[in-house]
Amino acid sequence: IEAEVGVIVLGCTHYPLLKPLIECVAAELAGRPVPVVDSAEATARVVQELLEERELGTLPSGQGDTANGQLEVLVSDLPKSFAGVAEGFLGHAIEHVAQVDVVVG
Repeated sequence: IEAEVGVIVLGCTHYPLLKPLIECVAAELAGRPVPVVDSAEATARVVQELLEERELGTLPSGQGDTANGQLEVLVSDLPKSFAGVAEGFLGHAIEHVAQVDVVVG
């Protein structure tokens, strides 16, 4: 903050949970508001745009309700721990949490 930070980008999945605190502390340290960008929100907007471009954003009329879908969460580590924490934040259980290996390169 002392180096005159222009913006803070939240680059990890759990940081948005702390966004209000990060904004408050950053503003206090900088003496001014510091924009905080949630990368998850930005990513969701891009995905939504791509789905709409490919006409995959909504179901055609008469083909069911999108609210009847199923949430499946893929994590790189500790699926049971994630499910417990997520339930605390969301207020309901996440039934399908699976661990996957992330291969880079």
